[in-house]
Amino acid sequence: MDIFKSVILGLAVYTSIHTPIFADEQELMKISGLTNAKNCIVYSCLGWLRLITIDGHYYADLNCLGDDPVFSPDGTKIAFTREGEIYIMNVDGSDQIKLTNDKSYKERPVFSPDGSKIAFSSGTDNSDIYVMDTNGSKQKRLTNNLIYDATPYYSPNGTKIIFRSVREDNFGIFIMNADGSDQNRLTHSKVESCEEHSRPVFSPDGRKIVFESSRYSNASDIYIVNTDGLGLTRLTLNDDYDGNPAFSPDGRKIAFDSERNGKRGIYLMNNDGSNQILLTGGWGAPSFSPMYFNNILYDTYGHTIK
Repeated sequence: MDIFKSVILGLAVYTSIHTPIFADEQELMKISGLTNAKNCIVYSCLGWLRLITIDGHYYADLNCLGDDPVFSPDGTKIAFTREGEIYIMNVDGSDQIKLTNDKSYKERPVFSPDGSKIAFSSGTDNSDIYVMDTNGSKQKRLTNNLIYDATPYYSPNGTKIIFRSVREDNFGIFIMNADGSDQNRLTHSKVESCEEHSRPVFSPDGRKIVFESSRYSNASDIYIVNTDGLGLTRLTLNDDYDGNPAFSPDGRKIAFDSERNGKRGIYLMNNDGSNQILLTGGWGAPSFSPMYFNNILYDTYGHTIK
């Protein structure tokens, strides 16, 4: 049965992150022949991957359990995690292939810009950065840290990888060559602070890095910094959590996850932090579709659509 036969037409108005209301639950629309991501979001709803259009009009179950979904550069594939392993599938949910199969816990897969590699973090007692071909072969360990390396992200030209690390008892964003060589720290936590610098993402021009940090409060906010570690600027100022930032393909917008106003949701703002608006309820790590400005991919829990 075509998974898109159950797609519902109607703008989802979220009265809470658990209770969406559809303008018209009777009218159905069939979406077929999906070969790349157009005008839609893929996200994890209570552990199940779903597609939804950016305006909230249509949704469809992908009949796939998973987390951490991310588009391939050409928009035809989705990589994701399930029970600590990495999978890949077509954007319509078909041909789900398990790429890894061992006892270490894996998270945050990300494609290289040319689509030939997937970087990810993996570990049991600690975590390190690994890379593999998109068919799961040629796995290679890039970092060897006794504590924690995670959340890798490729530079636009594919020559660098940024990641989060804890070294010398200090959180920070690090950068290295794509082969794991020349690892250098870009940011430092404040002295005697439990602050985390996490989920770094390159801007499309490769000149900036956006990330989340609890540098000046108990809750995380969004920051931006030059790739040389200078020019640190705070973009959000919220008493509750702001995190999981992602640049739009043109670099003008940043999507992020927030708990503001007592409800979790995906927000959008300009790259200077201005004009922060709510896009949809739920929570997770948003990621723009590589080909279309108005497509966002994110994973979420507690966002129930009936």
